[in-house]
Amino acid sequence: MKKTYSAHSRIEASPEVLWAYITTPSDFSWRSDVQSASDNGNSYSETNARTGYATTFTVLSEDRPRHRILSMKHADGNGSREFHLVTADGDGSAVNVEIVEEFDFHGPRLVQPLIDRFLRRQQKSFLQDLEAAVAQDRVPS
Repeated sequence: MKKTYSAHSRIEASPEVLWAYITTPSDFSWRSDVQSASDNGNSYSETNARTGYATTFTVLSEDRPRHRILSMKHADGNGSREFHLVTADGDGSAVNVEIVEEFDFHGPRLVQPLIDRFLRRQQKSFLQDLEAAVAQDRVPS
């Protein structure tokens, strides 16, 4: 069953700073939900710290530093992840960040509520971790 999930946050940083975090998967040290990652250029894989399962992402398109679309492949289904970065004020010092994920779960319907909760928690965690990393002036390497 295909479902859409979204989360957003206003973060005090320039679009370029946030873009560096979003597009540097090999530096996942700021992410509390990622155990390991491997970067293969146009695609990368992240292993979730809680579940131990890997998700492979492939870049489908990007409009730097505003919009990025990735395909997602996981053992439980496939989908897409989009990042939207929109300047929140006139001087570019704050950005509204939105994550939109579409996921087509291939497992039993009984498990769908767990998947829903997991993906919503994952998005919230990503945005909280991103905001904390930016606040600490930690630049991805």
